[in-house]
Amino acid sequence: MTKTQVTGSEPTHFGRPLLRRRDLIVFAVVILLALLLKLAPHLWLSQSGKILARLSFDNRLLCEFDPAQLAPRTYSLEELAEMSSAGLPGAGERRENRPGLWPELPPMSIVIEADGGIRVAASDCPDQYCVRRGVCRKAGDFAACVPNKVILTLLPAGDHESEEADSGIDMVVGDPAPREEP
Repeated sequence: MTKTQVTGSEPTHFGRPLLRRRDLIVFAVVILLALLLKLAPHLWLSQSGKILARLSFDNRLLCEFDPAQLAPRTYSLEELAEMSSAGLPGAGERRENRPGLWPELPPMSIVIEADGGIRVAASDCPDQYCVRRGVCRKAGDFAACVPNKVILTLLPAGDHESEEADSGIDMVVGDPAPREEP
């Protein structure tokens, strides 16, 4: 059994205070470390100045571009795909835009703002989560329209992985193929 007494204004445990100065310091250090670990990715990602916007449709790269190099206005997915395939300023080098590759792009409007932010302005999806997402401004932000299979991702410029190096396999689940015993 433990004895806890209240003497004066400070609770004690067997004559010692329940919380000592050392306990409070350890508690404060643990809280500060937890906050630092929670905020660290945001601090690292926000320090990169230039960003690259990547638009994917149906799990394929539609286009990549630097939003700061495009005029601030509303673009359709078709316009962005055509700009990327034509090699206009701000378009990425990697692209899969060949005639007939995108037979039916969904009717979506992407707004590039004067400060470099990007947002989905209009979509024909039922819930409009991509529109309500708001403006994407820094690396790591994204907006996804699941019914239309469109994903807008902001990446640090020069820090994106190569499509050629990507095998396309993210995970393997289940038992491997049975091996034949020699």
